[in-house]
Amino acid sequence: MTVTLGMMSLLGSEDEVAAVVGHEFGHHVAGHIGKRRARSFAAGTVAGTLLGAVVPFGGIAGWALGQGAAQIGSSATQLAFSKDEEREADYLSVYLVARAGYDLDRAGLVWVRLTRGGPNETAGWLDSHPAGPERLAAWRNTIDEVRASTDLVPRRPGR
Repeated sequence: MTVTLGMMSLLGSEDEVAAVVGHEFGHHVAGHIGKRRARSFAAGTVAGTLLGAVVPFGGIAGWALGQGAAQIGSSATQLAFSKDEEREADYLSVYLVARAGYDLDRAGLVWVRLTRGGPNETAGWLDSHPAGPERLAAWRNTIDEVRASTDLVPRRPGR
């Protein structure tokens, strides 16, 4: 897990830091890191195989090109989680932040700070994260769920 100084400088409170750290832990708790590694391996294998099928080089040149394609395919899939994984990490983060005793309302302001396009921002299909307004709305909905919870355990199926 990495939290950069640049990220820290954007945050306005310890509660917001807790939201970011909770989000990253949410990826871990949900098993996203292992899934990303599996996707990475599969993409690398496919990229190497496809290049090997279309490039007429043999020997060391073909091997080197295949290895390069495998590495590029593998690296590309390691850059980001899916939007659904980001949503799940956000969801779990609310519970983690609540269990750690931070203020959920103040922690959720991180999604206001990170919204680039204002309240009407939307995520494009190439974006790796949901838009800030969507994340803030989901955070607030989950706050209601957390406050109604007696044990601070997530209830969504598959979590």
